Amino acid sequence: MTKLVQLKRYALTPVVDLINHQSGIDSDVSYNYFYGYFAVTTQRGWTAGEQVLISYGPRSNDHLLRRYGFVEQDNPNDVYRITGLIDKLSDVLGKDSVRVLRESGGKLGTTGDNAEGRPVESVTVGRSGLLGEKEEGRVMPVFRLAVVKDDQLPEGKAAGISLKDFSNEISPANEAAARDALRKLCIKEREGFATTLAEDEAYLSSLGNSLGAQKRVAFSFRMEKKRVLDAAIASIGTAGGGGSRDN
Repeated sequence: MTKLVQLKRYALTPVVDLINHQSGIDSDVSYNYFYGYFAVTTQRGWTAGEQVLISYGPRSNDHLLRRYGFVEQDNPNDVYRITGLIDKLSDVLGKDSVRVLRESGGKLGTTGDNAEGRPVESVTVGRSGLLGEKEEGRVMPVFRLAVVKDDQLPEGKAAGISLKDFSNEISPANEAAARDALRKLCIKEREGFATTLAEDEAYLSSLGNSLGAQKRVAFSFRMEKKRVLDAAIASIGTAGGGGSRDN
């Protein structure tokens, strides 16, 4: 509909609906209401016989699989969500390391998504590390508190400590330890898979189309999640890594 009306309508559009997706393609699908047709434009040329592609937007493989039924290989917008954050940090750092964090209730008690003091129970990473500034602001206080030394706490006690006190970097040493904890958490998650990426690739290659379309997509989805974790681990491991500004 026109931008002035501010209404959206969804329609099945022959031909347009057949165009496949690829991230990074500069494209646009619009409705010309003067002449009554849909127009598809891309900012590149196509040769005869070449498949024309458009972008469905910066979508993760979760979105693409759920909405469209396919998985994009090497999707730059794919993400990996680690749940059960406090328990998994306990496994990585040791129970005593997250004692203060547990006693604080894992709550920010600050602005943004945690204004109501909801526990921080997950962390989402992309290929460049943490998924943008919002995610960094949400979860980095958890990691800073998880690795803080007792002598850095007020009077060496956990009482009264809030993640709000760790909203910003408290010291270079603590920040480096927090980033390292994030990297170790991603490694631990990566090691939790029953198979390696190479084993998945070999299995998928050996069975070919006999595996069936649904299982092939499922395998591809799992493989892409492993690739996201691998890329995140490598990014967080570099100097100053751990935050993604463009996802």
